[in-house]
Amino acid sequence: NQLVSSPIVVKNAPLSRKPVALKINGYTIQVASFNNKSYALKEAEFLKKKGLVPLLFSNGNYIILCVGNFPNKETAQPLLSELNKRYPNCSIRRL
Repeated sequence: NQLVSSPIVVKNAPLSRKPVALKINGYTIQVASFNNKSYALKEAEFLKKKGLVPLLFSNGNYIILCVGNFPNKETAQPLLSELNKRYPNCSIRRL
């Protein structure tokens, strides 16, 4: 289990200065990937304003945008169905 100090995180480097304890384990929903950090942050802020918990991870030259932290795939499924309206290729993945 990884403890993160912010709901918006780029792999071990917090992007937000607000200290929020968030345990990351289980599953998340990957909504998009970006090769531009500013676009990723803009979309993460959009999701945050909708009341969701965005997570950003770096992967080579890409920033992966995920939403939520779920104990299993079944609990992520209702949100996946909702997010599919805006992000047609989103999917559940392991953290």
